[in-house]
Amino acid sequence: MAGREPEHRIRAPIVRQGWRTMTFIHWPYPEETVRSLLPKDLEVDVRDGTAWISLTPLVLTDLRLSIGPALGSWSTFPETNLRTYAIGPDGRDGLYFLDLEAGSALTAGGLRTLLDLPYHHARMHVSAEPVLHYHSCRESPSGAVGHDIEVEVGGPIGDGDSHSLDHWLAGRWRAFGRVLGQRVITPVQHEPWPLHEAALVRNEQNLLATAGLPQPSEPPLVRFSPGVSVAIGAPRPPRPGGREP
Repeated sequence: MAGREPEHRIRAPIVRQGWRTMTFIHWPYPEETVRSLLPKDLEVDVRDGTAWISLTPLVLTDLRLSIGPALGSWSTFPETNLRTYAIGPDGRDGLYFLDLEAGSALTAGGLRTLLDLPYHHARMHVSAEPVLHYHSCRESPSGAVGHDIEVEVGGPIGDGDSHSLDHWLAGRWRAFGRVLGQRVITPVQHEPWPLHEAALVRNEQNLLATAGLPQPSEPPLVRFSPGVSVAIGAPRPPRPGGREP
């Protein structure tokens, strides 16, 4: 269940990594708008009747198999996820990705093939001076796709209600993908997100439009996190009533 605390413990992770220097940009959308972008076996996860779309630029660090070392310079690169929130065939909530941009061609190609995720390799960089800056650009048949985002980070947000909107949006413990055309769920585990207030100084992007979304009608909810350390379990088919690994 979405919330501040991890939903399960992954006893035998297959991959470990860090999600660092991460900004959450959350927009509310009508449920029917998001429904049109989901596959038939997933339902829209709503809060108080509202669906949400989130753009999350970050730096992925220390990527490695659970039993091995990090892969040197290959293990750290920028990534940006465009995601929404869904309910799977087993009734559990998770993330559904509309687009994933990665600064690593190896990761983008491998996960696009392995889990049928919409990964793309892009030219990306992240810098922190004078403000936090995320840049991404890739060429597509219809033109350049990417973003130029600047963020001003504020003070920390208290833990508050473990199921507040902030934690409902950030605290997701599985992602939906496909292997050989069949639905799979990939579990994740990490410490609770340390969240900060944040404000957009600049927000130039066309990832929403490229994914088929209309321009948001309301301003976004923006949060920043220095990051978490993540364990990722093996993808598995949905098991109604079953336990997570």
